[in-house]
Amino acid sequence: MRAAVVSVTRFLAGLCACVALAACAPRPAPTTTGAAGAAPSQAAVSERRVDVSQPLLIGVLAPLSGSDTRATAFGADLVAAADMAAREKGVGLVRLSSFDTGANAATAAIAARSAIDAGAVALVGPAFAIAARSVANLVAETGTTTLSFTPDSASGSVPLWVIGELPEDDADRIVGYAASTGVRSIAIVFPENLYGQVASAALRDSARRHNVRVGYEFSYQYSPDGIAAAVESNAAAVRASNVEAIVIPDGGLALISVVSFLDYYDVSPRKLQFMGMGLWNTPEVIRERSMRGGLFAAPDMAARRNFGERFAAVTGRQPDPRAYLGYDAVAALVDLVSEARVAGSAEPFSIERMTRQRGFIGPGGTFRLKTDGTNVRPRAIYEVTGDGFALRDPAPAGAPGS
Repeated sequence: MRAAVVSVTRFLAGLCACVALAACAPRPAPTTTGAAGAAPSQAAVSERRVDVSQPLLIGVLAPLSGSDTRATAFGADLVAAADMAAREKGVGLVRLSSFDTGANAATAAIAARSAIDAGAVALVGPAFAIAARSVANLVAETGTTTLSFTPDSASGSVPLWVIGELPEDDADRIVGYAASTGVRSIAIVFPENLYGQVASAALRDSARRHNVRVGYEFSYQYSPDGIAAAVESNAAAVRASNVEAIVIPDGGLALISVVSFLDYYDVSPRKLQFMGMGLWNTPEVIRERSMRGGLFAAPDMAARRNFGERFAAVTGRQPDPRAYLGYDAVAALVDLVSEARVAGSAEPFSIERMTRQRGFIGPGGTFRLKTDGTNVRPRAIYEVTGDGFALRDPAPAGAPGS
Protein backbone atom coordinates (compact mmCIF):
# COMPACT_ATOMS: atom_id res chain seq x y z
CA MET A 1 0.00 0.00 0.00
CA ARG A 2 2.99 2.28 0.59
CA ALA A 3 3.46 3.17 -3.11
CA ALA A 4 -0.21 4.04 -3.51
CA VAL A 5 -0.21 6.18 -0.33
CA VAL A 6 2.90 8.05 -1.45
CA SER A 7 1.37 8.70 -4.87
CA VAL A 8 -1.87 10.00 -3.32
CA THR A 9 0.07 12.34 -1.05
CA ARG A 10 1.94 13.70 -4.05
CA PHE A 11 -1.31 13.88 -6.00
CA LEU A 12 -2.92 16.01 -3.27
CA ALA A 13 0.05 18.36 -3.27
CA GLY A 14 0.00 18.77 -7.03
CA LEU A 15 -3.68 18.43 -7.94
CA CYS A 16 -4.23 22.07 -8.82
CA ALA A 17 -1.19 22.03 -11.09
CA CYS A 18 -2.39 18.91 -12.86
CA VAL A 19 -6.04 19.85 -13.50
CA ALA A 20 -6.64 20.01 -17.26
CA LEU A 21 -5.57 23.43 -18.44
CA ALA A 22 -8.47 23.76 -20.81
CA ALA A 23 -10.86 23.85 -17.88
CA CYS A 24 -9.10 26.70 -16.09
CA ALA A 25 -10.57 30.18 -16.28
CA PRO A 26 -8.30 33.02 -15.19
CA ARG A 27 -9.39 36.57 -15.93
CA PRO A 28 -6.81 38.20 -18.22
CA ALA A 29 -6.91 41.29 -20.43
CA PRO A 30 -5.50 41.64 -23.96
CA THR A 31 -1.94 42.96 -23.97
CA THR A 32 -2.10 44.48 -27.43
CA THR A 33 -4.82 46.47 -29.12
CA GLY A 34 -5.26 48.07 -32.51
CA ALA A 35 -7.58 50.17 -34.58
CA ALA A 36 -10.98 48.71 -35.32
CA GLY A 37 -11.40 47.08 -38.72
CA ALA A 38 -14.28 45.57 -40.64
CA ALA A 39 -14.37 41.96 -41.72
CA PRO A 40 -13.77 41.44 -45.44
CA SER A 41 -16.48 40.24 -47.78
CA GLN A 42 -17.09 36.51 -48.35
CA ALA A 43 -15.23 36.79 -51.65
CA ALA A 44 -12.21 38.19 -49.82
CA VAL A 45 -12.42 35.39 -47.29
CA SER A 46 -12.16 32.73 -49.99
CA GLU A 47 -9.26 34.44 -51.78
CA ARG A 48 -7.44 36.53 -49.18
CA ARG A 49 -4.43 38.25 -50.69
CA VAL A 50 -1.55 39.85 -48.80
CA ASP A 51 1.59 41.77 -49.69
CA VAL A 52 4.40 39.30 -49.11
CA SER A 53 7.08 41.83 -50.11
CA GLN A 54 6.95 43.19 -46.55
CA PRO A 55 7.16 41.26 -43.25
CA LEU A 56 3.69 39.98 -42.33
CA LEU A 57 2.28 40.43 -38.84
CA ILE A 58 1.51 37.16 -37.04
CA GLY A 59 -0.55 37.33 -33.86
CA VAL A 60 0.46 34.94 -31.08
CA LEU A 61 -2.52 34.06 -28.85
CA ALA A 62 -1.46 32.61 -25.49
CA PRO A 63 -2.50 32.66 -21.82
CA LEU A 64 -0.11 35.13 -20.20
CA SER A 65 -1.99 36.28 -17.10
CA GLY A 66 -4.43 34.94 -14.54
CA SER A 67 -4.48 32.85 -11.39
CA ASP A 68 -3.43 29.56 -13.02
CA THR A 69 0.36 29.65 -12.92
CA ARG A 70 0.62 26.38 -14.88
CA ALA A 71 -1.37 27.90 -17.75
CA THR A 72 0.58 31.16 -17.76
CA ALA A 73 3.90 29.32 -17.69
CA PHE A 74 2.74 27.29 -20.69
CA GLY A 75 1.69 30.49 -22.44
CA ALA A 76 5.05 32.14 -21.78
CA ASP A 77 6.86 29.11 -23.22
CA LEU A 78 4.66 29.14 -26.33
CA VAL A 79 5.47 32.81 -26.92
CA ALA A 80 9.18 32.23 -26.35
CA ALA A 81 9.17 29.29 -28.79
CA ALA A 82 7.30 31.35 -31.39
CA ASP A 83 9.85 34.14 -30.98
CA MET A 84 12.67 31.63 -31.47
CA ALA A 85 11.17 30.49 -34.78
CA ALA A 86 10.76 34.06 -35.97
CA ARG A 87 14.38 34.90 -35.11
CA GLU A 88 15.86 31.70 -36.52
CA LYS A 89 13.78 31.42 -39.68
CA GLY A 90 11.56 34.44 -40.21
CA VAL A 91 13.77 37.52 -40.29
CA GLY A 92 12.42 39.84 -43.00
CA LEU A 93 9.43 37.55 -43.58
CA VAL A 94 7.27 37.86 -40.47
CA ARG A 95 7.00 39.89 -37.29
CA LEU A 96 5.20 38.76 -34.16
CA SER A 97 2.96 40.40 -31.59
CA SER A 98 1.58 38.58 -28.55
CA PHE A 99 -2.01 38.84 -27.31
CA ASP A 100 -3.06 37.56 -23.90
CA THR A 101 -5.97 35.11 -23.96
CA GLY A 102 -5.96 33.89 -20.40
CA ALA A 103 -7.59 30.46 -20.44
CA ASN A 104 -11.24 31.19 -21.08
CA ALA A 105 -13.41 31.70 -24.11
CA ALA A 106 -14.39 35.36 -23.71
CA THR A 107 -10.87 36.72 -23.32
CA ALA A 108 -9.58 34.52 -26.14
CA ALA A 109 -12.15 36.03 -28.52
CA ILE A 110 -11.15 39.54 -27.41
CA ALA A 111 -7.49 38.75 -27.97
CA ALA A 112 -8.14 37.35 -31.45
CA ARG A 113 -10.16 40.43 -32.43
CA SER A 114 -7.39 42.68 -31.11
CA ALA A 115 -4.79 40.82 -33.15
CA ILE A 116 -6.81 41.01 -36.36
CA ASP A 117 -7.62 44.68 -35.82
CA ALA A 118 -3.92 45.32 -35.30
CA GLY A 119 -3.25 43.93 -38.78
CA ALA A 120 -2.36 40.30 -38.15
CA VAL A 121 -2.81 38.26 -41.33
CA ALA A 122 -2.48 34.96 -39.46
CA LEU A 123 -2.72 33.75 -35.88
CA VAL A 124 -0.93 31.06 -33.90
CA GLY A 125 -2.89 29.87 -30.86
CA PRO A 126 -4.95 29.84 -28.80
CA ALA A 127 -3.75 27.07 -26.53
CA PHE A 128 -6.93 25.38 -25.30
CA ALA A 129 -10.01 23.85 -26.90
CA ILE A 130 -12.49 26.20 -25.24
CA ALA A 131 -10.51 29.18 -26.52
CA ALA A 132 -10.07 27.75 -30.02
CA ARG A 133 -13.80 27.19 -30.36
CA SER A 134 -14.49 30.75 -29.21
CA VAL A 135 -12.41 32.28 -32.03
CA ALA A 136 -13.56 29.93 -34.81
CA ASN A 137 -16.39 32.15 -36.10
CA LEU A 138 -14.23 35.27 -36.06
CA VAL A 139 -11.37 33.76 -38.04
CA ALA A 140 -13.84 32.23 -40.50
CA GLU A 141 -15.57 35.60 -41.04
CA THR A 142 -12.26 37.39 -41.57
CA GLY A 143 -10.51 34.61 -43.48
CA THR A 144 -7.63 34.65 -40.97
CA THR A 145 -5.46 31.55 -41.10
CA THR A 146 -5.08 30.22 -37.56
CA LEU A 147 -2.93 27.42 -36.15
CA SER A 148 -4.24 26.50 -32.71
CA PHE A 149 -2.14 24.55 -30.23
CA THR A 150 -5.04 22.46 -28.92
CA PRO A 151 -5.18 18.68 -29.41
CA ASP A 152 -8.99 18.85 -29.77
CA SER A 153 -9.82 17.69 -33.30
CA ALA A 154 -13.40 18.97 -32.96
CA SER A 155 -12.05 22.53 -32.80
CA GLY A 156 -10.55 22.30 -36.29
CA SER A 157 -12.47 24.05 -39.06
CA VAL A 158 -10.65 25.75 -41.94
CA PRO A 159 -9.22 28.40 -41.78
CA LEU A 160 -8.53 27.25 -38.20
CA TRP A 161 -6.28 24.20 -37.97
CA VAL A 162 -5.42 22.39 -34.75
CA ILE A 163 -1.76 21.36 -34.58
CA GLY A 164 -1.68 19.73 -31.14
CA GLU A 165 -1.01 16.02 -30.71
CA LEU A 166 -4.39 14.47 -31.44
CA PRO A 167 -5.38 11.64 -29.09
CA GLU A 168 -6.91 9.82 -32.07
CA ASP A 169 -3.43 9.45 -33.63
CA ASP A 170 -1.85 8.43 -30.32
CA ALA A 171 -4.54 5.79 -29.85
CA ASP A 172 -4.16 4.28 -33.30
CA ARG A 173 -0.38 4.08 -33.02
CA ILE A 174 -0.21 2.46 -29.58
CA VAL A 175 -3.00 -0.03 -30.26
CA GLY A 176 -1.57 -0.85 -33.68
CA TYR A 177 1.87 -1.41 -32.19
CA ALA A 178 0.43 -3.61 -29.46
CA ALA A 179 -1.40 -5.70 -32.05
CA SER A 180 1.81 -6.07 -34.07
CA THR A 181 3.52 -7.57 -31.02
CA GLY A 182 0.76 -10.11 -30.46
CA VAL A 183 -1.49 -8.31 -27.97
CA ARG A 184 -5.11 -9.26 -28.66
CA SER A 185 -6.95 -7.80 -25.65
CA ILE A 186 -6.75 -4.57 -23.68
CA ALA A 187 -8.45 -2.73 -20.84
CA ILE A 188 -8.99 1.05 -21.02
CA VAL A 189 -8.73 3.15 -17.84
CA PHE A 190 -9.45 6.83 -18.42
CA PRO A 191 -10.23 10.10 -16.59
CA GLU A 192 -13.74 11.54 -16.55
CA ASN A 193 -12.91 14.68 -18.53
CA LEU A 194 -13.10 15.78 -22.16
CA TYR A 195 -9.68 14.37 -23.04
CA GLY A 196 -10.56 11.05 -21.41
CA GLN A 197 -13.81 10.81 -23.33
CA VAL A 198 -12.14 11.55 -26.67
CA ALA A 199 -9.17 9.29 -25.97
CA SER A 200 -11.25 6.32 -24.79
CA ALA A 201 -13.50 6.56 -27.85
CA ALA A 202 -10.41 6.70 -30.07
CA LEU A 203 -8.94 3.64 -28.34
CA ARG A 204 -12.15 1.66 -28.91
CA ASP A 205 -12.15 2.63 -32.60
CA SER A 206 -8.48 1.70 -32.95
CA ALA A 207 -9.07 -1.63 -31.23
CA ARG A 208 -11.77 -2.48 -33.78
CA ARG A 209 -9.48 -1.54 -36.67
CA HIS A 210 -6.64 -3.67 -35.36
CA ASN A 211 -8.78 -6.64 -34.27
CA VAL A 212 -8.01 -6.14 -30.59
CA ARG A 213 -10.62 -6.98 -27.97
CA VAL A 214 -11.51 -4.35 -25.35
CA GLY A 215 -12.01 -6.73 -22.44
CA TYR A 216 -12.84 -4.14 -19.81
CA GLU A 217 -12.89 -0.40 -19.23
CA PHE A 218 -13.62 2.01 -16.43
CA SER A 219 -13.26 5.72 -15.71
CA TYR A 220 -12.27 7.66 -12.61
CA GLN A 221 -13.08 11.06 -11.20
CA TYR A 222 -10.14 13.44 -11.29
CA SER A 223 -9.32 13.46 -7.56
CA PRO A 224 -7.33 11.27 -5.17
CA ASP A 225 -10.51 9.80 -3.65
CA GLY A 226 -12.02 9.32 -7.10
CA ILE A 227 -9.00 7.41 -8.36
CA ALA A 228 -8.77 5.26 -5.24
CA ALA A 229 -12.49 4.39 -5.30
CA ALA A 230 -12.58 3.61 -9.01
CA VAL A 231 -9.55 1.34 -8.93
CA GLU A 232 -10.72 -0.50 -5.80
CA SER A 233 -14.16 -1.09 -7.37
CA ASN A 234 -12.86 -2.29 -10.73
CA ALA A 235 -9.56 -4.05 -10.10
CA ALA A 236 -11.11 -7.49 -9.62
CA ALA A 237 -13.06 -7.16 -12.87
CA VAL A 238 -9.90 -6.15 -14.73
CA ARG A 239 -8.12 -9.24 -13.41
CA ALA A 240 -11.07 -11.44 -14.36
CA SER A 241 -11.15 -10.04 -17.90
CA ASN A 242 -7.80 -11.73 -18.67
CA VAL A 243 -6.63 -8.79 -20.78
CA GLU A 244 -3.01 -8.66 -21.86
CA ALA A 245 -2.49 -4.90 -21.61
CA ILE A 246 -3.96 -1.76 -20.03
CA VAL A 247 -4.05 1.61 -21.78
CA ILE A 248 -4.24 4.71 -19.56
CA PRO A 249 -4.69 7.98 -21.53
CA ASP A 250 -3.64 10.35 -18.75
CA GLY A 251 -0.44 11.95 -17.51
CA GLY A 252 1.43 13.49 -14.61
CA LEU A 253 0.56 12.74 -11.00
CA ALA A 254 -2.89 11.41 -11.85
CA LEU A 255 -1.38 8.73 -14.07
CA ILE A 256 1.12 7.77 -11.40
CA SER A 257 -1.63 7.47 -8.79
CA VAL A 258 -3.73 5.27 -11.08
CA VAL A 259 -0.80 2.95 -11.79
CA SER A 260 0.16 2.77 -8.11
CA PHE A 261 -3.37 1.84 -7.03
CA LEU A 262 -3.69 -0.73 -9.81
CA ASP A 263 -0.42 -2.28 -8.67
CA TYR A 264 -1.63 -2.40 -5.06
CA TYR A 265 -4.83 -4.19 -6.12
CA ASP A 266 -2.78 -6.78 -8.02
CA VAL A 267 -3.27 -5.32 -11.49
CA SER A 268 0.45 -5.08 -11.81
CA PRO A 269 2.69 -3.64 -14.53
CA ARG A 270 4.87 -6.67 -13.82
CA LYS A 271 2.07 -8.95 -15.04
CA LEU A 272 0.38 -6.85 -17.73
CA GLN A 273 1.76 -4.47 -20.33
CA PHE A 274 0.88 -0.90 -19.32
CA MET A 275 0.52 1.48 -22.26
CA GLY A 276 -0.32 5.12 -22.80
CA MET A 277 -0.38 8.15 -25.05
CA GLY A 278 1.42 11.46 -25.47
CA LEU A 279 0.49 12.70 -21.99
CA TRP A 280 3.00 10.21 -20.60
CA ASN A 281 5.81 12.46 -21.82
CA THR A 282 6.47 14.19 -18.48
CA PRO A 283 9.36 14.16 -15.97
CA GLU A 284 7.09 12.66 -13.27
CA VAL A 285 6.68 9.50 -15.33
CA ILE A 286 10.42 8.99 -15.65
CA ARG A 287 10.95 9.38 -11.91
CA GLU A 288 8.24 6.89 -10.94
CA ARG A 289 9.56 3.32 -10.64
CA SER A 290 6.12 1.76 -11.13
CA MET A 291 5.96 3.27 -14.63
CA ARG A 292 9.07 1.51 -15.89
CA GLY A 293 8.44 -0.85 -18.75
CA GLY A 294 5.38 1.07 -19.85
CA LEU A 295 5.00 1.88 -23.56
CA PHE A 296 3.46 4.98 -25.10
CA ALA A 297 3.05 6.70 -28.45
CA ALA A 298 4.43 10.18 -29.11
CA PRO A 299 5.98 12.20 -31.95
CA ASP A 300 9.73 11.75 -32.47
CA MET A 301 11.55 13.23 -29.48
CA ALA A 302 14.99 13.64 -31.06
CA ALA A 303 14.26 17.01 -32.66
CA ARG A 304 12.50 18.17 -29.49
CA ARG A 305 15.59 17.49 -27.41
CA ASN A 306 17.59 19.83 -29.63
CA PHE A 307 14.82 22.41 -29.42
CA GLY A 308 14.81 22.10 -25.62
CA GLU A 309 18.54 22.77 -25.46
CA ARG A 310 18.22 25.87 -27.66
CA PHE A 311 15.19 27.04 -25.71
CA ALA A 312 17.05 26.70 -22.39
CA ALA A 313 20.04 28.59 -23.81
CA VAL A 314 17.76 31.51 -24.75
CA THR A 315 15.40 31.58 -21.78
CA GLY A 316 17.37 29.97 -18.96
CA ARG A 317 14.61 27.41 -18.30
CA GLN A 318 13.41 24.08 -19.64
CA PRO A 319 10.35 24.33 -21.91
CA ASP A 320 6.94 22.85 -21.28
CA PRO A 321 6.78 19.54 -23.24
CA ARG A 322 4.23 21.15 -25.59
CA ALA A 323 6.08 24.44 -26.11
CA TYR A 324 7.51 23.18 -29.39
CA LEU A 325 4.07 23.79 -30.92
CA GLY A 326 4.74 27.53 -30.81
CA TYR A 327 7.87 26.98 -32.88
CA ASP A 328 6.17 24.55 -35.26
CA ALA A 329 3.33 26.98 -35.98
CA VAL A 330 5.47 30.02 -36.71
CA ALA A 331 8.04 28.02 -38.69
CA ALA A 332 5.28 26.62 -40.91
CA LEU A 333 3.88 30.08 -41.65
CA VAL A 334 7.37 31.43 -42.35
CA ASP A 335 7.97 28.60 -44.80
CA LEU A 336 4.76 29.45 -46.65
CA VAL A 337 5.53 33.18 -46.78
CA SER A 338 9.01 32.46 -48.11
CA GLU A 339 7.63 30.10 -50.73
CA ALA A 340 5.00 32.64 -51.82
CA ARG A 341 7.56 35.45 -52.05
CA VAL A 342 9.77 33.37 -54.35
CA ALA A 343 6.76 32.42 -56.48
CA GLY A 344 5.43 35.97 -56.58
CA SER A 345 2.16 34.83 -55.04
CA ALA A 346 -0.08 37.01 -52.86
CA GLU A 347 -1.76 33.97 -51.32
CA PRO A 348 0.77 32.34 -48.99
CA PHE A 349 -1.97 30.76 -46.86
CA SER A 350 -4.23 29.28 -49.50
CA ILE A 351 -5.79 25.96 -48.58
CA GLU A 352 -3.65 24.26 -51.23
CA ARG A 353 -0.46 25.60 -49.67
CA MET A 354 -1.56 24.93 -46.10
CA THR A 355 -2.43 21.31 -46.83
CA ARG A 356 0.51 20.51 -49.08
CA GLN A 357 1.34 16.82 -49.18
CA ARG A 358 4.93 17.12 -47.96
CA GLY A 359 3.78 18.91 -44.83
CA PHE A 360 6.11 20.85 -42.54
CA ILE A 361 9.12 20.05 -40.39
CA GLY A 362 9.78 21.46 -36.93
CA PRO A 363 10.89 20.43 -33.44
CA GLY A 364 7.81 18.19 -33.25
CA GLY A 365 8.96 16.28 -36.32
CA THR A 366 7.02 16.20 -39.57
CA PHE A 367 3.35 17.15 -39.60
CA ARG A 368 0.75 17.78 -42.26
CA LEU A 369 -2.41 19.88 -42.12
CA LYS A 370 -5.60 18.29 -43.43
CA THR A 371 -8.55 19.83 -45.22
CA ASP A 372 -10.83 19.07 -42.25
CA GLY A 373 -8.85 21.43 -39.99
CA THR A 374 -6.88 18.72 -38.17
CA ASN A 375 -3.32 17.48 -38.54
CA VAL A 376 -1.41 14.25 -38.74
CA ARG A 377 1.96 13.60 -37.10
CA PRO A 378 3.83 10.30 -37.28
CA ARG A 379 4.20 8.64 -33.88
CA ALA A 380 7.07 6.65 -32.43
CA ILE A 381 6.79 4.15 -29.58
CA TYR A 382 8.78 4.80 -26.40
CA GLU A 383 9.45 2.72 -23.29
CA VAL A 384 9.73 4.25 -19.84
CA THR A 385 13.11 3.37 -18.31
CA GLY A 386 15.10 4.54 -15.32
CA ASP A 387 17.24 6.62 -17.68
CA GLY A 388 14.38 8.28 -19.57
CA PHE A 389 12.29 7.37 -22.57
CA ALA A 390 13.89 4.76 -24.82
CA LEU A 391 12.87 4.52 -28.48
CA ARG A 392 11.33 1.12 -29.20
CA ASP A 393 9.77 1.68 -32.65
CA PRO A 394 10.58 4.76 -34.74
CA ALA A 395 8.00 6.97 -36.37
CA PRO A 396 7.32 6.10 -40.02
CA ALA A 397 9.63 7.96 -42.40
CA GLY A 398 8.46 10.28 -45.15
CA ALA A 399 5.50 12.62 -45.46
CA PRO A 400 2.68 12.01 -42.96
CA GLY A 401 -0.19 9.99 -44.38
CA SER A 402 -3.80 11.03 -44.73
